[in-house]
Amino acid sequence: MRKLANFAIPFALAVLVRVYLLKDGLDLPLGFIAAALLAVSLLFRKKRFGPRLCIIAAGLAAAFFWCAAYDGMISEPARALVGEDVPVVIEVSNFPQKSDYGVRVEGKLIKDGGRNFRVLTYMSDAYAALEPGDRVEVNADLADAGIIRGEESDYYYAKGIHLRASLHGEVTVTKPETISIKYLPQYLAEALKRGIASALPEESAALTQAVVTGDRSDLDDAFYSDLQRCGLAHTVAVSGMHLSFLVGLLNLLLRRGRRAAVVSIFVVVLFTLMAGATPSVVRAAVMQILLLLAPLLGREYDAPTALSAALLLLLLQNPYAVASISLHLSFGAVTGILLVSGRMRDWLCNKLHAEPDGERSFQNVIRRMLRLLIGGISVSLGAMLFTLPLTALHFRSMSLLSPLTNVVALWAVEPIFAFGLIGGAVALLLPAVGSVVALPALLGSRFLALIAPGLAKVPFVSIPVLSFYLAAWLIFAYALLALNLLWKGKGKRRPVLSAVLCIGALAGVIWFNAFTYSNGDMAVSVLNVGQGQSVLIRAGDCYAMVDCGSSSKSDPGDIAADFLESIGHRRLDFLILTHYHDDHACGIPQLLRRVEVDVLLVPDVEEEDELREEILSEAEAAGVQVRFVQSNTVLQVKEDISITVYPPLGEGTTNELGLSILATAGDFDALITGDMNTSVEKLLLRHTELPDIELLVVGHHGSRYATSRELLKATQPEVAVISVGRNSYGHPTDDVLKRLDDVGAEVYRTDRSGTVTISADDAA
Repeated sequence: MRKLANFAIPFALAVLVRVYLLKDGLDLPLGFIAAALLAVSLLFRKKRFGPRLCIIAAGLAAAFFWCAAYDGMISEPARALVGEDVPVVIEVSNFPQKSDYGVRVEGKLIKDGGRNFRVLTYMSDAYAALEPGDRVEVNADLADAGIIRGEESDYYYAKGIHLRASLHGEVTVTKPETISIKYLPQYLAEALKRGIASALPEESAALTQAVVTGDRSDLDDAFYSDLQRCGLAHTVAVSGMHLSFLVGLLNLLLRRGRRAAVVSIFVVVLFTLMAGATPSVVRAAVMQILLLLAPLLGREYDAPTALSAALLLLLLQNPYAVASISLHLSFGAVTGILLVSGRMRDWLCNKLHAEPDGERSFQNVIRRMLRLLIGGISVSLGAMLFTLPLTALHFRSMSLLSPLTNVVALWAVEPIFAFGLIGGAVALLLPAVGSVVALPALLGSRFLALIAPGLAKVPFVSIPVLSFYLAAWLIFAYALLALNLLWKGKGKRRPVLSAVLCIGALAGVIWFNAFTYSNGDMAVSVLNVGQGQSVLIRAGDCYAMVDCGSSSKSDPGDIAADFLESIGHRRLDFLILTHYHDDHACGIPQLLRRVEVDVLLVPDVEEEDELREEILSEAEAAGVQVRFVQSNTVLQVKEDISITVYPPLGEGTTNELGLSILATAGDFDALITGDMNTSVEKLLLRHTELPDIELLVVGHHGSRYATSRELLKATQPEVAVISVGRNSYGHPTDDVLKRLDDVGAEVYRTDRSGTVTISADDAA
């Protein structure tokens, strides 16, 4: 095994343990322990495993000492500024990005005579024209970027951002006289995006910009969700594939040789900076540069050494990068390709007799095409084997058909990248010529835009990992794979048998998961959508969804659709919207795109509301029947199973104009009140005689202005579920929790328990 890998792997593992498991202050003691281990291992350096043990111990010691040094130089001085409300100077380091609150601005906090720190802030749309190098002088309240809505997170630390600034007061912007060379890549990337936008129609331009530069800010969220589900999201995250296209293009233009290699190295470095130097592109760049340098220096290229060098470089620049999902997926995919893909390709080619014999014949043409197809599938399978557990962990889903979807769609990415890049550059000077040059990119992007939504609708193209059974299946599948690799016995059908066992077990798990959910008269699932609400009611064989919204980054429409698929269902009899607020309704358009819905029930209020118009438009496009609820509406499923929808009862704001729902199955009753406040709850009690209920979906996410004592006294809920996520409102409030405790309700929270399912049988 290579020396650099022997050093880099324990270095990375030590950093991983430090970031995820250990508390501050343990770096130096552990560093000294590892140093002592190194000293002991030196005594055995002449033994067979002595040199390797020395390198491993050195990697561990270096990791802990470096983490301590990084915290001392960067993290701790940044934390010392937290809580200050002082005048600051922020130098903008990139072009502002659109956000729900205006624009998101990254920059450097300039400290006189001190260390500069990367800082994140949000500003109004009035500052969307800020450019890299601009200096913003303003009063700011500095906060720890590692605390997001009251919870610890390494998300921004992994990006090297340690502070968040809340700005207030007068803002002064000073522009530099000239563009600093350190910000030249950002200006070039922005110019290239403008060129692509002028050369292509809007939708094709957004996809081409994402493929060429990795900037997904203009990419439609629903389309990106489709890419994720069918295993094609890597096409819009600049990585090794894109850099291979770039170097191949340069070799084609410059012809292979030393000059092409030198120019390629320079362009790869520049392009890496233009793409934001994310872990995936840095990893790809380091490996590509070492590949180009090897013949120039008369050395052999070694992929594991190059991969180790990339990992070491990233962690030396920022040890918290080990928490980056991009890093996990990128290195996992390449590791799988290096360890598995070649062997798998050779095995498949041998089994399918895909090796050409050197003669010119039609059979050899077929064999070459088959070998090319096998190569593509093998690369995708190798990458999938090492990234599947990561996507299940980070995104709670598995894209099992990605090798096939990549074969179908991946050929379009190269023309999008190559001709989008050239066409965008040409369009900066000659827009008409740029449009002609970018024509292959236009065709490729339209093909990808057409095929991805279709592939995403294929049954089980992506399997949500939302239950214990599916997680257990994943463990079983990898245990079976390990046994195959470790088993030394003979047998030609082991891979086939293992595949059959895995497929059969998966089918059984999906069936069992669906069966357990469909058993009984009624089940109510309060989905974990973050700060929002989405509730699935299964009443007999009827499936009804109440609300689908959230203020979190993940689209609640995808979360709801994934949950339905995890229980073997892709259809809703009823979709009920309590009111037109994002945290209850923003996911409905995406849900309507992914799930067949028979009837949509909505309040007939706020006719000019933009979200209402979008939802009704999507419903019309999907052929969904729309019913405006103006009086008590009973959805009778069976004689003793029903869902009653009550009309808006209040006056004033949207929250007071919402629907409320009572689901009944025999002696089991569940009440959902949306965001109605205590005054409207009193109107509901006057409007109808509510029974004692077994389940209450707590109103307004636990706001103190909902879930009144009067409502609780009248309904006496046994179980209360609060749909809540990270928020700045203090939800759920102590007042509500105390009121629920006073009536003896058992309380569950989605931010702590995840999706909560209560069935009529459980309540009984």
